[in-house]
Amino acid sequence: MQEERRRQSEQEAKDKGEEPPKPKAEAPDAAEFTDSQGRKHEGILKVDATCADAEVRYPVDVTLLETSCRKISEYTLKVCEEFGIKGKKTHYKDARRAYLLLIKQKVKKGRLVKDTIACLLNCLTKDLRQLLGIFAKDYRRYDFLCFYEKRVITAIIKLLHQQDEMHRTGNHHQPSRIVSIFQPHVRPIVRGKAGANVEFGPR
Repeated sequence: MQEERRRQSEQEAKDKGEEPPKPKAEAPDAAEFTDSQGRKHEGILKVDATCADAEVRYPVDVTLLETSCRKISEYTLKVCEEFGIKGKKTHYKDARRAYLLLIKQKVKKGRLVKDTIACLLNCLTKDLRQLLGIFAKDYRRYDFLCFYEKRVITAIIKLLHQQDEMHRTGNHHQPSRIVSIFQPHVRPIVRGKAGANVEFGPR
């Protein structure tokens, strides 16, 4: 269809004795270039943007704590299996049970939310204390984890302090608040837009 229109416009221009219009170059969907090491980079450049987009799940305190409990449990079992440590158990099942009890409720009342957060904080504190105790006995166990896993543990420790303070004081305003343990550099930016009231990304 577009080809027929182009031919028709060229024919009309010839009949009128005018120069046929030049075809417009289509704008590329994504910019691409090759760096000095021969690696190809491509992506979409945003000129008028508040922040770089970060693919994170919308942060909810209960979900962040449940995910933290799960990761600490995974790291604890991983280290124990690698170094033959027996008798170490985590409290993730209790945390998961409390989490499911809350999210299955159609109406999540404030009292239930606070009790669930308190339970998750208790489970996370115990499991984190146990994992740090394992590291304290032999520092090689800490070096066994990769850099990404160490960064997640650091983010979880900071998240635990923030969530515990918010739970005790009832104040939900925290400087440098953690909204993702996997991307701790991401910050919520309130813009008041119709499509997205809050954007998440590095400032």
